[in-house]
Parts: sequence; C-alpha cells; structure tokens
Amino acid sequence: MPTVSVIMAVYNAQDTVVRAVRSVLDQTHPDLELLLVDDASTDASIDTVRAHLAERGGDDRVRFLTHPTNRRAAAARNTGVDAATGDFVAFVDSDDELLPTYLETLAGALAEGVDIVVGNVVYVRPDGSQRERHPAVTGDFPGAQAAELGLFDKITPFTCDKLLRRSLYDGVRYPEGIINEDFLTNPVLAAAARTVRVVDAPVYRYHVRADSVTWGSIPPVSELDTAEAYLRGALLTPGSSASLRAAVDHAMVFLTLSSAQRALIKEPATAHDRQVVRDCRRRIRLSTLVRLVRRAPVTVAGALLLKTAPPLYTWLYRRHVRASYGQDA
Repeated sequence: MPTVSVIMAVYNAQDTVVRAVRSVLDQTHPDLELLLVDDASTDASIDTVRAHLAERGGDDRVRFLTHPTNRRAAAARNTGVDAATGDFVAFVDSDDELLPTYLETLAGALAEGVDIVVGNVVYVRPDGSQRERHPAVTGDFPGAQAAELGLFDKITPFTCDKLLRRSLYDGVRYPEGIINEDFLTNPVLAAAARTVRVVDAPVYRYHVRADSVTWGSIPPVSELDTAEAYLRGALLTPGSSASLRAAVDHAMVFLTLSSAQRALIKEPATAHDRQVVRDCRRRIRLSTLVRLVRRAPVTVAGALLLKTAPPLYTWLYRRHVRASYGQDA
C-alpha cells in the first residue's frame, strides 16, 4: 500500500482541529504522515493539538510547519506539498474530518496508471443531519478528459475528496491569494495524470458552517481575473481543442456565479457586496453562454437569470442552500 502525506492548513480552529487531527490519525490505513501547517493562528489551535497528542502518548507521524504571517489556504497547501514525503497526498480542512476508511477506500482503488482517485463528500448540516454528494460520473478517465469534466463540475471541484500522486505537483502549485484555489488547480493536476478514477464511496465529512471561508467570505471580483489568467495559462495553448476552451469558459461562468451568490445572500448587504453583484453580472457574456448552452444548460440558465433577474436568482439560491445544506441564506 502507498504512503500518504495528509496536509492540513490550520488557522484559528482550536474548537475543531482536534476532531480533524483525530480523524487522520485513526485511519484504518496507517501508513501516513500528517503535516499541520499553522498559517499564523492567533488562537490556541496548535497548543490544543499538542496537548491532544500528549494525551495519546505522542505520534511521530505528525509534523508541524509554521507560517510567520497569515498567507491563506493555498499557500498553506503549497507549504505542505513541498514538505510531503508520501507517494500520494491528501488534504483535510481543520474544521472537517476524514471518514475512518478514507485512505483505505481511495488507496484501495489505485491500480497501474491511476494517479488520482476521487471519492464522495458527506455534508453535515448545522442540525447534524447529513447529505452525501454522489458523483455525476464514475469510472476511469484519461487525464485530459478528467480535466474537462472537472471544469464542467462533473468531477468535484474539491481537493478534500481526492488522493493525488505527489509527483503531479512537479511544477504545479495552488494559486495564492484567492479563495477558489482547489477548483482551479484540480483540473491542472488531472490534465497531468495518466488516469483519474472516480468511485461512488463516501470518504470525507464536510461540516457546513456559516463562518467558514466558503460560506462567509466575499472575495473581490479581481480574483476572477486572477483565476482566469491561471486557468488559461496552465491549460490552454494555441492548439487547444474547442472542447477544452469551452470547459475553461464554463469554469469562469461557474466561478462568477459562485462569487455573486456569496454577495447576494449577505445580510446586511454592504456597498461592496452590491458592487460585486454588479461586476459579476457584467462579466457574463451572452456570446459565451450561447457556446455553452448544449454542454451546460443548467449553468447557462443560472447565468441568464442572474444577469436579467437577480432577485429571482437570489430567492432560488436561498431555497437551494436551505434544502441542500440546512444553512439559512
């Protein structure tokens, strides 16, 4: 069985980090190291972990890495990748947890030529109820096809539900300073893979929290420019297929909708929030939607609705968030 480096970025997570650490150390696949990257926490996160490890009698599989200043999740992941020694890498957020068989399930699905294995995420709602996200596709996919599937949101945009061969990171890093670093980097890693295998098996427990980065942060629209430059620079060449170009276009529409959604449901809305929505609506080009309508009709419909009827889009999105995640929006 392969060795695995599990990377955890830690920033002010003293209330949840022990649960996350315990979920790694109690894996049924024990051949692992845990790299804790302290991103300049100002609370007792790391002291809490050290105390927990002392209660367990210590664990030499754990290594601590430190950022002197807060650099956000992408930089912490890059620090972890640079220090990793395992054949494969996996990631867990400090407010989530791995299911006990995470590594056993994903490593057990490896085969000759398989460089990435993808499992399922289980959402834990604030009331404790759970919902499993099943994959849109399953099976084995050549790297180039898997990259397109990821850009079309058919293979999940998360890093947390994947086991990735460490050598894929040669020359690849998460773009720093933006929130959607995993959505951007996963297709780049997939494009470098020989085969990506998607299995319909739960591996990761994602705890929905209103104050998390995903739910509570509204990035400036300039991050979309950074994201687009990263994707086009990493994936497109003058000879790229029309299919791949359409996939990149879809990814940018998808990210634009995601940015607008955060701002639309913010209460009370600030001038910045309202400006983010206006900027996102301006970014949506009808010519792009026409090219995408056959490949991604749901995304196109959502983009048209945001552009023409923001109040209706907001109402529908709130209903979706409440039904899917149990989160008041």
